[in-house]
Amino acid sequence: MKTLACGVFTIWQTGSFRRSIQHNPNAASGREAVVKYFSEVLTVEPKPIPDKLSMPIWLESQSEMPIGRRQFLILSPVAAGFGKAQAAEPFWAEVQSGKAIILLRHAEAPGSGDPPDFKLGDCSTQRNLSEEGRAQSRAIGDLFRANGIPSAAVYSSQWCRCLDTARLLGLGEVEPLDLLNSFFGDSSAEPARSAALLDWLREQRFDGPAVFVTHQVNITGLTGEVPDQGELIVVRIHTGRPVELIGRVPAPF
Repeated sequence: MKTLACGVFTIWQTGSFRRSIQHNPNAASGREAVVKYFSEVLTVEPKPIPDKLSMPIWLESQSEMPIGRRQFLILSPVAAGFGKAQAAEPFWAEVQSGKAIILLRHAEAPGSGDPPDFKLGDCSTQRNLSEEGRAQSRAIGDLFRANGIPSAAVYSSQWCRCLDTARLLGLGEVEPLDLLNSFFGDSSAEPARSAALLDWLREQRFDGPAVFVTHQVNITGLTGEVPDQGELIVVRIHTGRPVELIGRVPAPF
C-alpha cells in the first residue's frame, strides 16, 4: 500500500494529470480521481487510500472541494526532496560563483495579466500568489540552500507577486528593479525593454549568486524561453553575444 500511495501522489503532482482531472466531470473528489487515474494508467486493481499514509511527505487534496480549488498542505520535506533531485546539475557551481544568473518567473498566481484598474503599489488590485504559489516560493528557496546557496543577491519586479516570491525564497534582502517590471499587454515595448535589461546585466559584475524574479514576457524577451510559473532559467550573460541558456529547473510542484 505504501508503494501504491507514493505512486499515486507522484502522478498527482504532474501537470498533465492535474489537467486531466480538472476536465473530468465525473471526478467526485480528489481521492477518487487519483485512484481512478492510477488504475486506468497502470491497469492495477483500485485500492482505497487510507486517511493517513506512512509517508515522509504528505500532500492532501481536500476531497470536499472541487479539484480546481484544491488546497495543499505542503511540508518542508517536499522542498528537501526537490533539492536533492536537482543537486547534480552542473550549473549550480556557476551560479554560486556568479558566472551564471537565475531568472525566476514568479510562483503560482492564478490567472493572467492584472485587472484593468490595478495599481503598482497596491497589492489588493493585482493578481497575487496563491497559497500553492507561496509554498512553491519557499520550496525554491530550499532548493538553493540544498545546492550550497544560503544567500544571494535578489532582484525583483515591483509587482506584488514577484516581490512576494522573492521574499519567500529566504535568500536575503530583496531589491526592487523596475527593469524587471512586466510589459504584458504592450508587445511593442518588448524590444526596448529587453535591450535595456540586457545592457544593465552586461554592466554588472556578480561575485556570487544572483536571482532575478520577474515575469514570463520579460524572460521570453531576454532568452526566447517561455517558463512556467515558478520555473528557473539559468543563463550566462555575455558582452556582444546573446544570452546563453545553460539550464532550466521546473517548479517544485
